[in-house]
Amino acid sequence: SGINAEYGGDPHIITFDQKIYSFQGECTYLLAMDAAQGSWFVYGKFTQCGNNGTCIESVTVYTASYAVELMRGWVINQNGRKLPVKEGKTLYPDETMSLYFDGYEVFLEIREPQIQLTWDGIMNLKIEVSSRATTLGLCGNNNADPDDDFLSYYGNLLDDPTEFGHLQAVDRHGHCKKPPAKVEMEGDVDAARAECEQVLQSGLFEYTSDYLERQATRRGSAHELYRSDKLIDMCIYDVMANMGVEELTAQCYAGYNYVSIVKRLGICIPEGWQRTVGCVNKEELQDITIRQGCPWGETPLPFNRD
Repeated sequence: SGINAEYGGDPHIITFDQKIYSFQGECTYLLAMDAAQGSWFVYGKFTQCGNNGTCIESVTVYTASYAVELMRGWVINQNGRKLPVKEGKTLYPDETMSLYFDGYEVFLEIREPQIQLTWDGIMNLKIEVSSRATTLGLCGNNNADPDDDFLSYYGNLLDDPTEFGHLQAVDRHGHCKKPPAKVEMEGDVDAARAECEQVLQSGLFEYTSDYLERQATRRGSAHELYRSDKLIDMCIYDVMANMGVEELTAQCYAGYNYVSIVKRLGICIPEGWQRTVGCVNKEELQDITIRQGCPWGETPLPFNRD
């Protein structure tokens, strides 16, 4: 397991050093890059969604050998060519790059330099790097210290996540506006919390959350990503910001993200959890995701159906 950062919802950002913050910018931003040698860059395009919020729409990774864009609806663009991903199949399994789709997420692995992107086809991205090499961008500097993640290019330590985030904009012509420091959402916080807890603290989720909470407490901030209370706080914001997509509610989207997180820890929450909490099932999720991207036309859809 490598060192992970994550973007999801309105966007909630978890850095390589596990600092958690939100940033409602609308522009293309530097998510992460190799600060020492410039051997790889990851950019993300943030667009409006929900009520007064933004979310990540597409992700592009550049290396010396590749430029690959991950778009909504599991559309994968390499130099203007759509890559034909298929559930359960590994595409281009060679010494330099592989692309795998498990029916929920696309896993793009570039082996030199070693970096993996996990994209759910809607608005959740995970970036994994193999070492503590210094990075720049919204993911922080990757030095195992979350307290200095808002370090500017010029060595100034910033307090404001909005100021730090705005500095990562790819905006040579100055068109991107600095977002407000905090977007206030109207609504019933207690009702939003109840909706989130209904999913994230139900059945197997509650059992898994308790286990991960004990692990997070024992190991400290290095496992901040897996603390259930942090995930619920992010879910509450997304429910109030109306960050759902069609029939996929914000709290159910948080549930799918939670399943993805714990899967990376070797914990498998089986199919069927959706039914007990009233969330869309796998096929419904796939249909919603496909509708978010460019039409597939005559190209076979990427998932398997009986």
